[in-house]
Amino acid sequence: MVNIQVIKQHLIIIFTALKHCFIALINLIRGGIPLKDLSSEIVLITGAASGLGKGIAQRLAHLGCTLVLWDIDEVSNARVAEDLNTATNSNRIYAMKCDLTNKENIYECARKVQGTIGHVTMIINNAGVVSGKQLVNCSDESIQRTFDVNVIAHFWVLYSDE
Repeated sequence: MVNIQVIKQHLIIIFTALKHCFIALINLIRGGIPLKDLSSEIVLITGAASGLGKGIAQRLAHLGCTLVLWDIDEVSNARVAEDLNTATNSNRIYAMKCDLTNKENIYECARKVQGTIGHVTMIINNAGVVSGKQLVNCSDESIQRTFDVNVIAHFWVLYSDE
């Protein structure tokens, strides 16, 4: 025998999903949801020298944000900041080398940002590393680095802005 409560729950889920799809379709037809003005935001992006972090930086730079780009790759990070400053005809994008495996370095970088640029209003904890190996084939150092960057650093970055 079919449980009526289970059927009721499934129908609620289906109709809720359809409602949200309908709302999204209406917003799409109307030209989308208006974006918030981000021109007064100071945004910190970790792992900004390449990949997703670089893409996020590009989008936010064109929306008028002041950006603070942190990455361990100092050369690539500086190139991203320079390219974005040129593309947006501004000087609102700052690159800083920051080792996210080192709590003291994170706090030091945060103090520099606070003292020279201002209070960060938005943090995008994007940085991450992978070894590409199976866990059993990774060294202890590689495992520790992965955990430090992918997990612990996110908290250190958040706490450093207090």
